[in-house]
Amino acid sequence: MTFRQLLFRIGFHLILLGTGIVCLGGVKDDIGWTALQTELGGVMPLGVGIGISQVEALVGTDYAADAADPELSGKTITLKSGASGASGHATFVARNYCGITSGVAPGITQIDAYEVSLWVQTGFLHAGNSGAAPNIESRRVENHSWIGNFGSQSLDEEVLRRFDYSIQRDGFVAIVGLNNGSANPLPELMSQSYNSISIGVPNGNHSAGLTTNDVAGRIKPEIVVSSAYGDTVSYACGVVSGAAALLLQKADATPTLVNARTNSEVIKALLLAGATKSQFPGWARTSTQPISLVYGAGQLNVQNSYHLLVAGEQASSSSVTLSNRGWDFATTTASSVRYFFDVPAGYALTNFSVILTWNRKITDSNPGRGFTWAATVADLNLRLYNATGFTLGTQLDGSLSTIQNVEHIFTNTLPAGRYVLEVSSDSPSTDYALAWGGTLQAQIFTSVNQVGWGTVNPPPGNYTLGTPMTFIATPATYFLFSNWSGNLSGTNSSILLTVNSNMTVAAAFKEKFTTNHPTPYWWLGSYGYTSNQESVITNLGANGFPLWQSYIAGLVPTNPASQLKFVSHFLLQKTNLVMNWNTVTGRLYTIWSSTNELIHYAPQAGASNLPATVQAFTNQISPESLRTFYRLDAHLP
Repeated sequence: MTFRQLLFRIGFHLILLGTGIVCLGGVKDDIGWTALQTELGGVMPLGVGIGISQVEALVGTDYAADAADPELSGKTITLKSGASGASGHATFVARNYCGITSGVAPGITQIDAYEVSLWVQTGFLHAGNSGAAPNIESRRVENHSWIGNFGSQSLDEEVLRRFDYSIQRDGFVAIVGLNNGSANPLPELMSQSYNSISIGVPNGNHSAGLTTNDVAGRIKPEIVVSSAYGDTVSYACGVVSGAAALLLQKADATPTLVNARTNSEVIKALLLAGATKSQFPGWARTSTQPISLVYGAGQLNVQNSYHLLVAGEQASSSSVTLSNRGWDFATTTASSVRYFFDVPAGYALTNFSVILTWNRKITDSNPGRGFTWAATVADLNLRLYNATGFTLGTQLDGSLSTIQNVEHIFTNTLPAGRYVLEVSSDSPSTDYALAWGGTLQAQIFTSVNQVGWGTVNPPPGNYTLGTPMTFIATPATYFLFSNWSGNLSGTNSSILLTVNSNMTVAAAFKEKFTTNHPTPYWWLGSYGYTSNQESVITNLGANGFPLWQSYIAGLVPTNPASQLKFVSHFLLQKTNLVMNWNTVTGRLYTIWSSTNELIHYAPQAGASNLPATVQAFTNQISPESLRTFYRLDAHLP
């Protein structure tokens, strides 16, 4: 077979090469890289020991990254397609996956550089040569920041099948880009392959849509991300390539993660399951459309994917409860398999994400007569149920596409309870990867002893377990913080701790009083006395009382008519003395009596600490009684 000239374009607007704005911190923050580095410190995987193949279209006569670029210092670039000068496009792509400061995996040092037209034909895939299989890929990741076609669907499909065959056989992770520009059609090569991971950008300015080759209607891209140099698909591919290398280094270093090393389905499942949706209010899926038509599974988040990886491989079981976070690499059987897990009582599992993915199988349909590339795609389905013990309950969700090789379930919140994931297939003996998990959150209840006296942060809600959190009690003006109660104690208004369980926390505040004639600052402030409180309390109000006395009596010092009035009159031939007074809610009243106008006053029997609802008291007086004087005392409880 003789191939026509490969028509290709770099998936990148060349005008940006000289004007790209570096935004390193923002991108690494956005994809969880910074948070993961903070979490892991010196044991953060950076792609050490992971080699990468970078396939590029020519820019002029050049296809390789610039080995002299400071960001690529210490990298070995092997030219696999002949001599090449420095390609600016290839250099910027490489910076995103392994740049010393800009790269997601700066530990990558070995780069094989290919020119795409040679890579597709004699240099690697051997498209058009029925007597040759693709070369063996020794690198763990391939990055394809280019798009193109041969102008023939059959030729394009052969390239895609050879590519999927290589991934299936050699187990490398293949990252492929879409075209820039949302108005552009989905490119034939290489985004319409099955076994790769197709990349878009978060602003949606890429050629999203449905495939036209090798079964029409499959959704691309599968994940989106920005880059250190803007929302450009070529550079975004480099970011995801670096993320894959990061996970592969961790898998290499951990014996129990062996199945994540050379089974690219596992890395694909981990990256897609860790993707976040909160950036995209319009993100949506259905049971037959597993991912978004524009954003795929969402935005790359390496911290989420790393946590799923290290949660470990957990095999399906009908008798063992698994973790609510993890992954599995297994082979389908004639019957469905199940993964039971719990969300503990009092907790919630937020952003619960599940990805099921498997490779398209490419075989030689006519052995002995050269390679004839036959393709088969199993139909796997994913379902989520409630469970009781190890018995299925109500189906809660399902991902049941008949043409995708990715199924996806996502829910914002999975409440406390028991659940089961079920994987089924229309055929046995298909390798698949399943990754699942979310963010386990504790319930934190915070409160204050008196509304208006102060506030406490954080507010009540669900918070991620293991998150450092500072509880802060902030008194309102004229109030003071007193102490914590519940699951916190002490008198420090700010306490830092790690959330490891549900918590109930109460902040107690108290009024601030003047030293002499204790009067609350808030009360003085409410009548305009906002300064020099210690001295103004003896000032007379408009009602003629010192301010502190007005407070005790519950009077309004700015109102001349606000008085404490105490009057009396006799009944029944002056044998019953009735005393009346006006009251204020929140005050108690005591009547004192003495036969001496100046001294020896004592509480009148039956008239001590009377509530505000009592406004009269009758005292029986005998004719022989000595003259008696009465006083009314208003006081705080």
